[in-house]
Amino acid sequence: MRAGLCLITLLGAGCARLWGPYAGDNPAFTEPDLGGGGGGGEGSDGGAGGVGFTPVKSGVTFDLTSVSGVRASLVWAVGTQRTLLVWEGAAWRKLDSGGVQAEITVIAGVPGTDSAWIGGDQGWVYGLRDAGLFALSRPSLVAVTGIWAGDEKTAFAVKADGNALRQVNGTTWELLDTGSTIPLRDVWGTGASDVWAVGDGGVTLRWDGARWMGRPTLSNTSRFNGVWAQGDQRLAVGPAAVAIWNGDAAPTRPYSTAAELHDIWGSGPKDIWAVGEHGLILHWDGVAVSTVASGTEQRLRGIWGSGPGDLWVVGEGGTILHSTPR
Repeated sequence: MRAGLCLITLLGAGCARLWGPYAGDNPAFTEPDLGGGGGGGEGSDGGAGGVGFTPVKSGVTFDLTSVSGVRASLVWAVGTQRTLLVWEGAAWRKLDSGGVQAEITVIAGVPGTDSAWIGGDQGWVYGLRDAGLFALSRPSLVAVTGIWAGDEKTAFAVKADGNALRQVNGTTWELLDTGSTIPLRDVWGTGASDVWAVGDGGVTLRWDGARWMGRPTLSNTSRFNGVWAQGDQRLAVGPAAVAIWNGDAAPTRPYSTAAELHDIWGSGPKDIWAVGEHGLILHWDGVAVSTVASGTEQRLRGIWGSGPGDLWVVGEGGTILHSTPR
């Protein structure tokens, strides 16, 4: 049933400068370029992590930019032309996005609920529940570029002007000044007091529950597009590389590729996936990175899973891939 769209207010709380200095660039070992591509070939594994990938009809030809869900039978994808899709266990179908004011580019399912948060151009943030948009807010005119939800009351978003947003009570978002003007591209957390944001120039920030601080990053990194974290381990991906932080140690670079990576997701520290240009899919098992055949050369923009072996990948031209056991 189509749900209504209603406006919610955002508290314009004052924001102190919370940015701390970088710890400095850190040299990292770079292994030889292993290349990568959608069709498999030398150096690829058709079933790394015990799974392969098969195409699933999306019903659209627009580019899909992000995918997320809350369980295997409730997954959403968003993309250009205000595209909003849902998977409820049988097939993908379009949802009414008539209340969307601008392009929507990122989505994060809220664990323990049937809802999600959506971000997009012109600063809009939307809530999604019962197959309809239930809330929207516009803290600024700057695009929301990444969004993460830990539970019903814990969610963060990052913006193209370097600032961040925090969900404070289930309906209200507040603006957090990171102290940086460097564009941010993604955000992920392990809890309300351990949230990581990455962006252009390799910028890496951590929210500790009270303030944002800069963290060590890789040298010669043009940007990070995606980040994932669990426990003391954080991984980020971007052009040509994967970066790994363990605890407070400086990051290392376990893998380099000629293709740009756009997103990353993991079920645990020994089951981490990344996607990128030319159909590239990578799998990290905690020891080494391997490429996984995708069967497509399309640019892959987003990845999410309900758990080990149940993965969704989205990309250009309405591309949707689903993992299958091998």
